[in-house]
Amino acid sequence: MAPSEVPLSKIQPTRHRARRGYGALLASLWLCTLCESPLKAQGLPATFNYTGAAQTWVVPPGVTSVRVDVRGAQGGQGFYGGLGGQGGRVQATIPVTPNETLYILVGGRGHFGDVGYTGGYNGGGLGCAYGGGAGGGGASDIRRGGSTLTHRVVVAAGGGGGGIGGAGVGCRGDGGTGGGLIGGNGGDGGIVGTPPLPRASPPYCSYAGLGATQVSGGMGGACDVPGANGSLGLGGDAGSCYNGGGGGGGGFYGGGAGASSVDEYSNTCGGGGGGGSSLIPAGGNSTAGFQDGHGLVIIAQADNCSGPVTINWTDPNLVPNSTLIRARHVEELRTWINSRRVDAMLAPIVNWTDPILTPNATKIKASHLIEMRTAISEVYAACGIAAPAWTDSTLAPNTTLIRARHIEDLRSATANAP
Repeated sequence: MAPSEVPLSKIQPTRHRARRGYGALLASLWLCTLCESPLKAQGLPATFNYTGAAQTWVVPPGVTSVRVDVRGAQGGQGFYGGLGGQGGRVQATIPVTPNETLYILVGGRGHFGDVGYTGGYNGGGLGCAYGGGAGGGGASDIRRGGSTLTHRVVVAAGGGGGGIGGAGVGCRGDGGTGGGLIGGNGGDGGIVGTPPLPRASPPYCSYAGLGATQVSGGMGGACDVPGANGSLGLGGDAGSCYNGGGGGGGGFYGGGAGASSVDEYSNTCGGGGGGGSSLIPAGGNSTAGFQDGHGLVIIAQADNCSGPVTINWTDPNLVPNSTLIRARHVEELRTWINSRRVDAMLAPIVNWTDPILTPNATKIKASHLIEMRTAISEVYAACGIAAPAWTDSTLAPNTTLIRARHIEDLRSATANAP
């Protein structure tokens, strides 16, 4: 069953992927240029964006393991400036059973301190009520065998919410990053108008919430109005106050909330919330402080570096020194390069140079080729294979004349990417 979003296989170019071990079937399928691979036809890779509710995905028949890319959400930004900590990222291969239902929860970004203080969906802690502290970011996770916290098999932590800022340089308390095994600590709230910033002291002070670990939630910030500790799956909440602290980020364990000031007229800024910790399956890896905005979950085939594809190129036979390289050739390559990047669980390129190429008007430049070479080379690197050697390896922007051989190079590299 596909997720609620449109599967990537429905919006990407039709193709057939070669796979190891298909034997005679593989040979026959290579002849079919309009066929999708079995897993592609069943909705892999599947991408789950933030919706504010649990989503489900049914494992296709014959699939016993999947590769997942799970990213927690960023904490909100405090009023006048405490930055929200970025969410963590976990990449791993997990076992699955054909036809079982997985539960996918994608974390929401914490609300900004100037418009609210609610924590992000899936465990983000509350920012300081009415005090400008932002909510913590929610975790993203995948659950097997049920939908409760105890069924989580992968968790990517959310970042802590930022505390309220002020006129002082460095006064703000930034949220801690969503971590790997350990979440990042938030930043202490300081004193308005006092650069370089000293740590505020009693009676008005707003110390940061601490990051979570693998065995406990992060401690809430102390002094004046303490922030609550994080707990299993939940970031700590900041207290009701004025100069507000940020909420803790959600996670395997949640981060602690930043402390706040109870005095409306004190010159103290709010402490940042701590980041949550992630749950990393055996053999997986994590990146702390990776994700901006809402979280994200991608489920792909376990071997996402599994061979070439056949592509029906526009103008398949480019004649050296004769065929004029046009916008359509570059647009086609961009589309296919992004398709291969998604297969390798890399983000598609969205900020191409000259993103809109006008047929018969836009001049194809060396810069277009350079960025496409970089984009497809990253696919080879993700699969542990050296990128191909390029014809005219050094292209001079605004000088090198773009020829058929350069396009042929890129076509070959794209179709034969691992």
